[in-house]
Amino acid sequence: MARSAGTPTGRNQSRGDADWLHHHLDEVIPFVDATFRTVASGKHRAIAGLSMGGYGAYHYAMEHPGMFSSVSAYSGAVDIESTSVRATVAEQLVTSGYQPDSVWGPMVRTNKTLVEANPSSREGPDNLASIQRDGTRLALYAGTGLGTGNPAAMAIETAVGANTTALHVRLAARQVPHTYIRYTTRTYGGFKCDGGHDWGCWNADLSQDLPLILKAVRA
Repeated sequence: MARSAGTPTGRNQSRGDADWLHHHLDEVIPFVDATFRTVASGKHRAIAGLSMGGYGAYHYAMEHPGMFSSVSAYSGAVDIESTSVRATVAEQLVTSGYQPDSVWGPMVRTNKTLVEANPSSREGPDNLASIQRDGTRLALYAGTGLGTGNPAAMAIETAVGANTTALHVRLAARQVPHTYIRYTTRTYGGFKCDGGHDWGCWNADLSQDLPLILKAVRA
């Protein structure tokens, strides 16, 4: 599962030490298929990610149609053109000691690189079309940011929750089947979620999503 450790976005970052897309798709997947008893086919492969890893999961599926039969984002920043996501990514990059333009270039919506890398692009290329190809299962989970957790985590979840809902609305308008779960607080699979941007919620998301993922890869 693609995760967020700072801001791994699923892009080959310009500083040269975080070629995540190449590592995951060209090294990890072939290694797993060669080492374990897998069915080496996109129809039997799934990807899921949390936070910026949710963006990474959708970005991988966009760049490589047919590689995954199920794509899930948990509190995912699935629309990188949104003001709140751009601001959050830039802030985290600076906090980590990097330049805010080190991933996509200038963090402005007029930046062609940013638009082309956005699975939810509202202008320019129809990036959703490649993700939807061949009936790929799509799933979106996020909180409202109105729960009982840490205020900073709630603020992040408010932003990514709105981000998630915006993509849900676009998919619904296209009549694209997808899983969409939005919550405030909840308990699922034995995991307590306070509605924030944290592991209690992501564990609950995965617990709910896993049976649907398995159904997709076994089809």
